[in-house]
Amino acid sequence: MWTLISALAFVRQLEDACASRGWHVALGGGVMKSGASDHDVDVIAYPHCSQTSTISNLHAAMRQVGAERSASVERVQEHWRKKGSVDEKYVEAWWLDEQRIDLIVMQPDRYKGPQYRLGYADGDARAREDH
Repeated sequence: MWTLISALAFVRQLEDACASRGWHVALGGGVMKSGASDHDVDVIAYPHCSQTSTISNLHAAMRQVGAERSASVERVQEHWRKKGSVDEKYVEAWWLDEQRIDLIVMQPDRYKGPQYRLGYADGDARAREDH
């Protein structure tokens, strides 16, 4: 379970890892609204400088704090399509100590094109069918 206290501690740690990599992060979603969530925590990532921030740098920061990616943006969107959604926002699913993190990336258009898919050389860390 994510609480506001545990989510804030995580986001602060992630912000430290992101700072030198051109990213900032913020807390949002149900944990921010209600103070806790049994489901996930929404972390919003936004570039410090859109010219130098790369998705690979953001992934490196996530791994530095111990998170493992379980679903790429394509996989998340495929899951949404199966449920009838046409949403195209950039969301990846990550896990930290059996707790899910939805990583929402701002300015996703910058990451489209050939490098958009090739930037995932690290692959999905854990196959999860529940997202």
